[in-house]
Amino acid sequence: MSSLQSLLIKIPFYEASVDNSDNTTKEINENIYLIDESGKRVAHIFSDYDYTFINFWASWCPPCLAEMPSIEKLYKKTENRNIRFLMISSDQNFNKAIQLKERKKFTFPIYSPLASIPTVLSHTSIPYTVIVDDQGRIIYEKEGIANYNSDEIINLFN
Repeated sequence: MSSLQSLLIKIPFYEASVDNSDNTTKEINENIYLIDESGKRVAHIFSDYDYTFINFWASWCPPCLAEMPSIEKLYKKTENRNIRFLMISSDQNFNKAIQLKERKKFTFPIYSPLASIPTVLSHTSIPYTVIVDDQGRIIYEKEGIANYNSDEIINLFN
């Protein structure tokens, strides 16, 4: 990761700000099927969690790597809540994502898609992040790098 990107993410411009225009009318009406780090198949059901934080990333993506420490901090701040983090790797070789997580000592779980991702989660670049409520409604959507360790994001979970 470049030092420049590490510095840039600390500038307020990259804050994951939330305003009414961030609210979408998009809904996810299907489960997401993934493989976890141990190779276990996982079906994510949105109604089982108050919120779901979904981030699409890859080990070869410098902006993805630059925002991951802020996601790790958010994960640790909210780990006692009914919030599921789905850090979905876009790596062709999931082992590279696992190795990166271990090397960086991140504690959030990472996943690889088992089946196609719901169409509503289509994106043109990574990182791509959405926050979904327990009804499957996307309440936050961001394509590109951001700092997720913010009060505004934590307040979305209230």
